[in-house]
Amino acid sequence: CIYFLPTMHERYVYISCILVVIWAAMTLRRTDILAAIGLNLVALVSFQPYLFSNNEVRLDHMAVYNLAVLGFLTYRLLTIREKKEASPAK
Repeated sequence: CIYFLPTMHERYVYISCILVVIWAAMTLRRTDILAAIGLNLVALVSFQPYLFSNNEVRLDHMAVYNLAVLGFLTYRLLTIREKKEASPAK
């Protein structure tokens, strides 16, 4: 939801970066780990102009990458199915 609100800055995405890392550590799926790395990498690269006074980063490209990662995470969250364990026969 933060992604689509006007005048939101990267600092508001901080908690989602932490939560996606925790989620990736819990599931240990390759795609979840790559999504966590991707989301944190986008956040890190978008901080670069403010941290190092380097304006070579195209923030519109970072927004597209961020949208792609968030789209994948949304798809992943909506398609999680709880595995039901078969009860042992007595």
